[in-house]
Amino acid sequence: MKRILLALTVATSLIACEKNDKHYAGTFKSPPAKFQHGKSWSWIEMDDENKPVKIGISIDDEAMTSLQAPEPGHGWGHQHNNSVSIKIPVRSSEVPFQHIMLDWNPNDHEPAGIFDQPHFDFHFYTSSEAERLAIPAYEADSVKFKIYPAPAYMPNFYVPTPGGIPQMGAHWVDVTSPELNGQSFTQTFIYGSYNGQLNF
Repeated sequence: MKRILLALTVATSLIACEKNDKHYAGTFKSPPAKFQHGKSWSWIEMDDENKPVKIGISIDDEAMTSLQAPEPGHGWGHQHNNSVSIKIPVRSSEVPFQHIMLDWNPNDHEPAGIFDQPHFDFHFYTSSEAERLAIPAYEADSVKFKIYPAPAYMPNFYVPTPGGIPQMGAHWVDVTSPELNGQSFTQTFIYGSYNGQLNF
């Protein structure tokens, strides 16, 4: 959770959202989305000053116990059949995210030999779902993948990985993270961009 809270802190200082004067206080949940054989939903805890305190995703037992198993020799890659888009329950000037993508990766994906364990991806998108879905395959139009955000929008030590993923964008990784320095991958914190915008 600490890493997700960091994402919220960084993003709110860099991205302005639409004006919304509603007052929120308490914990708010999104409508549940079907995931595997169960459900998943997002939630936001807001304080009395309309500030987000926590943001996260919940996955129920039915979904967790029905996750697709790894397939040896199947190869790597994101699988959209293991993905779901989840709404944000609170949209205010203090919550820059527009939707969240939950992805289960039963097999490893790029970079090869790094993210080679079954794992979840949680992408908190500052772009709309329509904008995300319009991102093409890298091979179809690589130009906008190579237009990077201004340096002020990226933390130190983050660099773009080669290529890009359709309906996601270019991925940025921390070169000081353990999995890029000879240790096993357990968890990591990434950013994404497309056409000059920080989008997740």
